[in-house]
Amino acid sequence: MEQINYEKLIPQEPITDVVAFARQHGEFENAYLIYRSERVYDPLNIGTVCSVKVTCSACGHTFYAEKVPAGGCRHSCAPASFGWKDEQMPNAVIDGDKTLCPNCCKEAKTVHIGSMRSYGGELIDDTWVTELSRLPIEGLADRLVLTEWCIRRCINKQGTVRYEIWPFTAWVVEEKKIVRLMGYMKNIGGRICLFGEWRQRKQFEDVYGSAKLIVPWDKSLLEGTTAENSKLDLYQTEKRGRELVSYLALWRRRPHVENLLVQGCGNLVRTWIK
Repeated sequence: MEQINYEKLIPQEPITDVVAFARQHGEFENAYLIYRSERVYDPLNIGTVCSVKVTCSACGHTFYAEKVPAGGCRHSCAPASFGWKDEQMPNAVIDGDKTLCPNCCKEAKTVHIGSMRSYGGELIDDTWVTELSRLPIEGLADRLVLTEWCIRRCINKQGTVRYEIWPFTAWVVEEKKIVRLMGYMKNIGGRICLFGEWRQRKQFEDVYGSAKLIVPWDKSLLEGTTAENSKLDLYQTEKRGRELVSYLALWRRRPHVENLLVQGCGNLVRTWIK
């Protein structure tokens, strides 16, 4: 049978609100205090003075603080030669320090805008969420599909936050094998380049590893699919298995492995996988 091309068939965007799901599970909790030098009007001196403008990424609050030179050995590795005066800190607060936002009282890492240049002028935080779905194929059994999304939080120099959702990896369970689709590649330096679309690969390679977050699903999802007898629900829920692709690949080669899960030997199965 000719190989099916799933690039346009599998979901091109998440089924659920994966950003809200990730945040509910403690992702993107880290905050930043982004600062820069800025001249502000001083009515006492009837003119402008050099100050520090600070914006909190958690609450969006902006405040101005007294500009203080960053002295000592810390200055050599800081992207800016100054910080600001913070009553909670004995020295000037500079890039890399942690302190509390005076408005929301959330602990945040201080970042000078100069250190954001290498990331296109933004601060980037990533996390990954997996969804399970079924894909109807005319004349064939429905395919079980695992789609892993990269959720990217981007914070610009003004402290404005936005979220991006990128296809990362996808896995289609067929009758005899698992088809791999990728939404990224690694360049020579090891940096990840996101495609923004699915690209199917000819060979199976488990680059999925252990899932970080999995959107809850019901075992009825497996009924009538190519993974109906896999007992994937037992592997994940009862034995806390996170290596879903590895388990499905093992089950596809050795279908009787699902009997071990039924008999309560999930730890043995996980040991084999690891």
